[in-house]
Amino acid sequence: KKYLAIEVVNPLPPEDTPIAHGTGMATQNIIQRLHMIYNGRAGLQFESETDRVDPRYRARLTLPLGPRVMDLTSSPFRTPP
Repeated sequence: KKYLAIEVVNPLPPEDTPIAHGTGMATQNIIQRLHMIYNGRAGLQFESETDRVDPRYRARLTLPLGPRVMDLTSSPFRTPP
């Protein structure tokens, strides 16, 4: 099977930088929607690479190529015309 992978890599802020942490609700909603639309064949992963000289954060979206499993015309996530 073929997949499209989109990866975004950003540097992590210095350790002494205050970071606001959210609840993760939006991320969980996106993961659930991907699961419903692609029947578990899509994924969204996050990784902190802190063991490097230049620590960074990586986000990777993986989507299967080919027909979707769910009919998006009746989806609650469809944007009205």
